[in-house]
Amino acid sequence: MKLKIKKSILLVNVFVVSILISSTSNAHIHDGLMANLQTFQASQVQLLKVDCPAGSAKLIAQVADFEANKGIMSVTIIKDELVQTVSDLNHDDRNYGPNAVVAGGAGTYYMIASQTDKVFGEYAIQYHCEDAGGTETTGNAAVIIQQ
Repeated sequence: MKLKIKKSILLVNVFVVSILISSTSNAHIHDGLMANLQTFQASQVQLLKVDCPAGSAKLIAQVADFEANKGIMSVTIIKDELVQTVSDLNHDDRNYGPNAVVAGGAGTYYMIASQTDKVFGEYAIQYHCEDAGGTETTGNAAVIIQQ
């Protein structure tokens, strides 16, 4: 139990640092934990919402799996009838997988972070909104709306 609490504290610290980093870099980073922090039970899906501002043409995202496990970590972007999923097939290497790109214009996008293994898992999603020319448009940070 102490190890799980320490891991949760470490995750909170990583999350705060990632917020500071993302505010000065080109992409936002969402650090996630595939676990219910109240019960420490494994969770396999989290739903996030991202709002791309006026002038945006698309949302780009990629995921990194930080845990060595048997599962596959994926991110799916959804806007209206447009959907794309990409996966990080190399576990625990701290590198991001390929980009998912959904060109749905300005508005609300949903990202689904998912893993196929039922273990406690840590991941990161790097994402940003872009205009038609490929320049990042300023948007808010992703918000978890279901886990």
